[in-house]
Amino acid sequence: MAYYEAKARGGAAVVHVGEAYIDSIHGVDIPKYLALDTDECVSHLATVADAINKHGAVASIELMHAGMFASQSFIDNNTVWAPSQVTIGGNSDKASARLHGATLPEMPEEVILETIEKYAQAALRVQKAGFKMVLVHGGHGWLLNQFMSPLVNKRTDKWGGSTENRMRFPIAVCDRIKEVCGKNFMIDFRMSADEVNSVGYKIEDGVEMAKQIDGHCDIIHCSVGNHEVIESFVVMHPSMFLPDGVNMKYAAEVKKHVKTPVATVGSHTDPALMEKALADGIVDVIEIGRGLIADPDLPNKARAGKTCDINQCLRCYTCFSQLKNECSRVYCSRQKRGSARRPFYLT
Repeated sequence: MAYYEAKARGGAAVVHVGEAYIDSIHGVDIPKYLALDTDECVSHLATVADAINKHGAVASIELMHAGMFASQSFIDNNTVWAPSQVTIGGNSDKASARLHGATLPEMPEEVILETIEKYAQAALRVQKAGFKMVLVHGGHGWLLNQFMSPLVNKRTDKWGGSTENRMRFPIAVCDRIKEVCGKNFMIDFRMSADEVNSVGYKIEDGVEMAKQIDGHCDIIHCSVGNHEVIESFVVMHPSMFLPDGVNMKYAAEVKKHVKTPVATVGSHTDPALMEKALADGIVDVIEIGRGLIADPDLPNKARAGKTCDINQCLRCYTCFSQLKNECSRVYCSRQKRGSARRPFYLT
């Protein structure tokens, strides 16, 4: 709660609570994350929503399903589905390594429909807890992205084939959330506008996908990459060797083709560059991850003209290394050691 409240107090307009599963039986990769498929989550999340909302920020939460990379569900002997039947090959990513050699069945249509409803009911639960927004994760290789991908989705029914058919699942999720939670309950739809690797889809495909989801959500949130293709990692989460805001160009291209406001994410640390992008209409929303771990007061300091006081993210991956080691805390290398060093506890 303190981790998310610090961001709200620091001036962020929206604070997203990280990965939360809409199906804790069939969709789990990392078991320590939140589960939203029972009413037991409501009272606990209400304290987090209140901590965010009381500072004037909008409390949001990320809805996700690991799909064919639900490695923990597989280990627990629960059925794991893929968009199309597939045998998982191994690479350096933990999820695929734990599933290496497994042949996963095609997700039946009745399960697709059940999963759409699970997204909606998860959104309704967090709305009851005081959240005013959800981030529907349709990028980075998770379930909705798997259905969106022409490389992975080889179905021949209405859920596969054309771009329109491959986008049917994520659109149905967004539409059903609006039906259940009301039109004023906001949806931030995250997608990989480009998978930035040698085998994935490109920005031209991402633009066509964005045109399909246009009007079904409130923000089209343009990230890039696929966590199962290791060459994507340092672009999906840009390293210190890439320019500030390196992935904004993908969001800018999507914005040319849609009416829904477009967000950019990926190594935004310089307030002057962020402000210029907004003022010039290149994008509509700036989303910040690691920058608010390094300094949750970044927005307020920028607003007050104290940019020199911002503890800027170095993109050193210290925070990622803790997660890869399955630690429950995220440390930033730029925070002072000793009593002043602030660990952030993830739920």
